[in-house]
Amino acid sequence: MVEKCGDDLVAARRFMNLCSNHMREIFSGGSLPLTDVINRLADIQSQAKIMQARAVYKAAQTVIDDLTKRCSVEACAGSVVALQGLIRQYETGLNEIVPKIIPAIVKPVMNFENSNILPMAENVRQKQAAQILKPLVKFADPAEQVPLVQLLSYAANDQVAKPKLRRSKIDAIMPGLTNNLLRLARTDGKSVSISYASDESLLDQAVLNLLQNQIENMGKAMIKHCVETPLSRQEKGQSQSAHLAITSRINGDRLDVLVSCDGVSSQTFEGTDLISALAELGAQSLVSTKDGLTRIEIYHIPLNANNVGCRPKREAAL
Repeated sequence: MVEKCGDDLVAARRFMNLCSNHMREIFSGGSLPLTDVINRLADIQSQAKIMQARAVYKAAQTVIDDLTKRCSVEACAGSVVALQGLIRQYETGLNEIVPKIIPAIVKPVMNFENSNILPMAENVRQKQAAQILKPLVKFADPAEQVPLVQLLSYAANDQVAKPKLRRSKIDAIMPGLTNNLLRLARTDGKSVSISYASDESLLDQAVLNLLQNQIENMGKAMIKHCVETPLSRQEKGQSQSAHLAITSRINGDRLDVLVSCDGVSSQTFEGTDLISALAELGAQSLVSTKDGLTRIEIYHIPLNANNVGCRPKREAAL
């Protein structure tokens, strides 16, 4: 029997490259005609069939169905996220077997001759000189005082002392977050699909980091305590795979987040560290179970770190 493992891995890498390229072209915000989008999804299906990637094939078909039937934006977004998650999961498994070789990036040598930012030692010396000369400006002629002040400002390199506050979209945390949750589900012998949808928004990085930790902790708790094994779900007449959904929505200068999952937890989430840690953001929460679904709603999360601690009244639930 001839081993084809090497060839199969090469083909798998080609398959992943094709999926990545097509998904980037389709969903990068461009204006591809619907027929081109469908053709690229069909191309992914064709290669998925060859590679026996059944889940990717079915997920691509769901996206095609949602697009051709003109389903709602939320439905299309959910099916797209599911397809992206499965492709990412396939690639993660491939990388564990054969790590992807990333070409080394040669960093350019900094040329400070034409740069406004001076090397650290030179910058310190200029700041010291500026501090010494600053009290002497008043003794200069009035006509020369304004340009001297400007010169001292440049000498002190003042623009370096104004760091910009880093902000990111909530979408930035989702790929890593979903991968971690899917890995936990596999470890626990459970089957879970994950989807997320969000409004376009920028959050301070400090807020985003804390929010990422809390959403991941909630997802892990739901998988551990709410989701049953595929066999147990099948015996109850349910699909073998549970669904965990993460949705965010802008509410003024705040963000509301809903995390929901199939199943009812045997223990309550109220008063636990999962919820109390969110108080640092000035956020509030609501946990509910209904019709076999557990929901954790977090509302009034500030987009700006300066708003942390301000708790406006709740206006509407997700």
